[in-house]
Amino acid sequence: MGNRDKKFKVQMTKEALFDFMLHHSYSGLTGIFSIVFSVAFIVVGAVMYSNGKISMNWLGALIFIGIAMAFSTPFQLRNDAARQMKNNALYRDPVSYGVSDRGIAVNQNKNKKFFTWKQIIKVRVTKKAVGFYYEKQFALVMPREVFDQQGLKEIVEANMPAEAIKGLK
Repeated sequence: MGNRDKKFKVQMTKEALFDFMLHHSYSGLTGIFSIVFSVAFIVVGAVMYSNGKISMNWLGALIFIGIAMAFSTPFQLRNDAARQMKNNALYRDPVSYGVSDRGIAVNQNKNKKFFTWKQIIKVRVTKKAVGFYYEKQFALVMPREVFDQQGLKEIVEANMPAEAIKGLK
């Protein structure tokens, strides 16, 4: 094994999975629209109330809807991450990785898969997780702590175009 060949075992954490799911959800149009609509309910309610178009009760209802919309997605994703960690072997069971200049090898419960760097579409780094997307909606996800401890930044930067990497500092 050369200097840029890393082999390690990863146990996903609920916090890392939630962080990645949150990033994935809010980086798309659906996430952006949910934020815009949440703010719009509150702003429209305030403007309509100040112009005498609605009562205080309606203003309260619109503020409640806006806040509920803003917090429902993170709340649901936190529950989804906990459920995935409990029920889905992909996240519940440890994963062995081999990361090198050739690509990323994944081994879990006798299932083996190898992704060349050309198959990795993009890399997204959040505060607590790193996702290696091999399809638009599918990614290999590991805790950021493992990524940093294993020194994978150098390998990723050497093998992925800079525009395909987001969040890596």
